[in-house]
Amino acid sequence: MLGQLLRNESVTTLTREGAELLQRTIDGIVEFAESYPIEFSAYCPADRFDGILPIIGRAQETITAQLLDEGRQNIIVPKDAALAVLDMEECISGAKDRRVTNTRLAFVTSVGGGIVASLVGLSIIKTVAVIAGIGFLVVKPIVEAEDLADTERFSQSLTQRGSAA
Repeated sequence: MLGQLLRNESVTTLTREGAELLQRTIDGIVEFAESYPIEFSAYCPADRFDGILPIIGRAQETITAQLLDEGRQNIIVPKDAALAVLDMEECISGAKDRRVTNTRLAFVTSVGGGIVASLVGLSIIKTVAVIAGIGFLVVKPIVEAEDLADTERFSQSLTQRGSAA
């Protein structure tokens, strides 16, 4: 497997610690994708990352096989896989930031609604605030994903027009 890798792809060499860090990063990407599928699919669009996921999967297999050799200090990794992991990690970091922001909005909305309901004496306000808070957690990522897709389509059409001119 390693011999085939060396013949077919551009590679880079990582220290054992660097390869272990790359391995943990890949595990974190997989964990986030499985734990938060709404945010993952909303902020890491499939059309952008479909080709990257198989590359990352192959890299993980290659790294794992080399790390099993206890004496090996230098781990050979495909360059495109290392770059793909960095690109995907950047997307995941942005998705995590958005998730925290949406959680804060949901919390503030729910608490604010509870306070207003207590002051005014209408319990319906609290119910509406809780529903709005849930909307921040579930609906907002989906809406933002559509906005991001529209923005990417628009920028691609501008790029195509600019290159045609």
